Amino acid sequence: MDTEIPPNMAQLAQMEQAATDPGATQPPGNEPQPSQTGDDLDDEGMIAEAQRGLDGIKTALYKDRNVSDQFLSMIKPDKKEDSVTRAAILLVTELDKKMDLDETVLAPMTAMAAGELMELSEAGHGIVFSEDEQRRVVMAAFEGILQAYQVDPQEAANFVAAVGPEAEQQGVENYKAALNG
Repeated sequence: MDTEIPPNMAQLAQMEQAATDPGATQPPGNEPQPSQTGDDLDDEGMIAEAQRGLDGIKTALYKDRNVSDQFLSMIKPDKKEDSVTRAAILLVTELDKKMDLDETVLAPMTAMAAGELMELSEAGHGIVFSEDEQRRVVMAAFEGILQAYQVDPQEAANFVAAVGPEAEQQGVENYKAALNG
């Protein structure tokens, strides 16, 4: 019996490692590319870009069962925080490659992706996240996406420290409210 990993799963595993392991080398053409800058977008443009990113997350996780199953298979109950963080970063980096998203929406998008993945994990696998675990996942996802896009580690740490869990939660709530009009 052949136990070869299907190409899409092998590629997904390779992309996950490259997106989340700072020491890993990425195959040519798979490295995250700098996105367009938000300097020329006004508030309406940013909201539209954020909505486009959120639509991408929802499409990836809810419209294609194979994609959803692949991401859910990455989430391990014994490493739930780390595995959701990695899956969220991978999801956003892959969406950015396809959609060329504005860089200013990537961190909040990663937080949203982590939230969606935690909800799917609970619904699909009964993996429950406490409020503290949810905060840690979101903060790790913020830091991870900044590292994946080669933001200076000290700048990333300063950003995460400046945001803090309460401000981050308020930011996610404001972000959701802005998207829902």
